[in-house]
Amino acid sequence: MTFAGASVLGSCVTSEYKVNYVRPAVGDRLVARSTLLYSGKHQSTCECKVYSQGNGEEKLVAVSLGTISKTGAL
Repeated sequence: MTFAGASVLGSCVTSEYKVNYVRPAVGDRLVARSTLLYSGKHQSTCECKVYSQGNGEEKLVAVSLGTISKTGAL
């Protein structure tokens, strides 16, 4: 998520996040996909979904929401 926030804010840190675990991550590979939901001058809100891949299937295993803050913003 922080990389998604940094794509618009530059130098930043994660100031808050929440994770919901949906199911055990069973498979050969984990894939995380992050989306920038909102960005202002000093902070952004991002979402990340983590998927488990295996046997030709992809299953959602975790969802997170976070606030990313620009360093030196205040």
